Amino acid sequence: MILIGVPVQYSPAILEKYRARVEDYLYVVSSVKNTEIAEAIKYHFGWLDQEGNAVSSMQGKGIRSSLCMFACESVGGVLDNALQGAAAVELVHNFSLIHDDIQDEDEERRHRPTVWSIWGVSKALQVGNYIRILSDLTVKNSVSQILDNNLTLRCTETLSEAYLETVEGQYLDLEYEGKLDITTKEYLGMINRKTGALISCALKLGALLGSADQDTVKEMSAFGRILGLVFQIRDDYLGIWGLQENTGKNVANDVRRRKNSLPIIHALQNGTPAAVTEISKTYRQDCIDEHDIERILSILNDVGTTGYMDKLANSYASSAVSLLETIKIDKVYRIELQELIAFLLKRES
Repeated sequence: MILIGVPVQYSPAILEKYRARVEDYLYVVSSVKNTEIAEAIKYHFGWLDQEGNAVSSMQGKGIRSSLCMFACESVGGVLDNALQGAAAVELVHNFSLIHDDIQDEDEERRHRPTVWSIWGVSKALQVGNYIRILSDLTVKNSVSQILDNNLTLRCTETLSEAYLETVEGQYLDLEYEGKLDITTKEYLGMINRKTGALISCALKLGALLGSADQDTVKEMSAFGRILGLVFQIRDDYLGIWGLQENTGKNVANDVRRRKNSLPIIHALQNGTPAAVTEISKTYRQDCIDEHDIERILSILNDVGTTGYMDKLANSYASSAVSLLETIKIDKVYRIELQELIAFLLKRES
């Protein structure tokens, strides 16, 4: 068993063994009739450059699609039955990324210009919408081939509810910008929607498509919720302390964007009155310079924010491991999920 908190220097098996299969299918789904839209989609996924030339794939980790495939396999299902469901989850995730980049005005993702920064906001919105609709069609096609109307309904409802909750989470994320009185409870509730919903959906879809029993489906879904919290807490850590060569963004990028991420919320709730005043004043400035960033990083250090982040992430990871013991899957699959948890705790990008 891999111990929680021990750094993992390799990509876990779950993120590798299904990647090529899902990516090949996503490429086919993305080859739509409208060539301009197809090129923008394939650019976003990392298969084309800005001129439409083929390049080596620069996709993200594929966590959600991999978890969908894994869940199906681990409950004894047929992987072919989960392929389109996995692709559908990945499409929803990427629809949200394109829209998030617009709302956050991020000009880079995965070390490349974002879709909106190349094609403009209006076209990028439509590309995102197009991907979301492709997701609906993909999951419908997936379950239709199994010829089970009840399963079709459950899967389409599961996906729709998940991306509705994801949008709610993104709305709250935007709502919290500029507010310096957000509580940790409110913030964790937001990321439970924005990040946890789709990760939970991926595991639930995979279990459904693998014909798992009702208890296993529920447990997989609950496990995904906790995994989403572990993932996002680490993401918030990397948003401030992640190295540019790993994340593709400047150190303390979330501070430059005045983002009320978990480290800032922790400092506001636990810092001295002078520290809280300084953060509040800095976040209300029109421009945040390097001196401001150094001061905020110093405050975070004084308050012990990195230790708090590690402790909280490890607490959720331990809960995930405990829940994992109740899920009816073979030991080899349980070990793979333990490896994934350890990886998410210490990932650098």
